[in-house]
Amino acid sequence: MVVSFQALGAWVKESFEILVKSNQDISVTFSDPVLSRLMGYVWDLWENSFEGVAHQIREIFDTTVKIYRKLDDLSPPMTGDSWRVGRRCYALTKFLVECPWHCKYKFWALATLLAGGVSPDIFTSINPDFFLELLQLIG
Repeated sequence: MVVSFQALGAWVKESFEILVKSNQDISVTFSDPVLSRLMGYVWDLWENSFEGVAHQIREIFDTTVKIYRKLDDLSPPMTGDSWRVGRRCYALTKFLVECPWHCKYKFWALATLLAGGVSPDIFTSINPDFFLELLQLIG
């Protein structure tokens, strides 16, 4: 299982880097069904007890977010948004913000990886009380 995810992680990362360097259309290789499948692995295996699998899942998520950002950069921004975020990053942020609180701990590291390129305005546009709820959760 670890070897499978090492191969998948390497394929995702190398494919993305090659396509970006060559200025090829990455949306052909990384279509929405492919990206959905990759994110499905992330959601299902994020807490895998095998450290090798967990590490590869984090790498796959990180590279997938880079792919989302690149695809979003190539697309016009969502109308009316002042944050210049594309639909893929917005949808991913929305999913993480709308998770039930008992699941948020599981995906907090994912949100941390994503948050570096997402304005805080997005979080509050999805849930105006997000930061207040976060502070209440912390205690």
